[in-house]
Amino acid sequence: VQLSADILGLPFVRLQVHEAGSLGAAILAGVGAGRFGALREGIRAMVHRKDCFEPNLARKRLYDERFARYRTLASCMENAMREWNKPLMG
Repeated sequence: VQLSADILGLPFVRLQVHEAGSLGAAILAGVGAGRFGALREGIRAMVHRKDCFEPNLARKRLYDERFARYRTLASCMENAMREWNKPLMG
């Protein structure tokens, strides 16, 4: 999770629940049944953070530099790879 936060430069929040989709369905059902007046109310009542992974901005810069290098190399290799992937016998 830390790697994702570093690469994207965004904080990642991990929830206490493992089945986030089921929790979302339960919240929607609660809103539909009138248990919660609005979606935000259901979220506040039922979604609990376990922890938060803040991005390491020094690592983000490193990943951005490496990705730029990768894109340059990938574009240089495009024609060679197209040739390489042609069938040997046609």
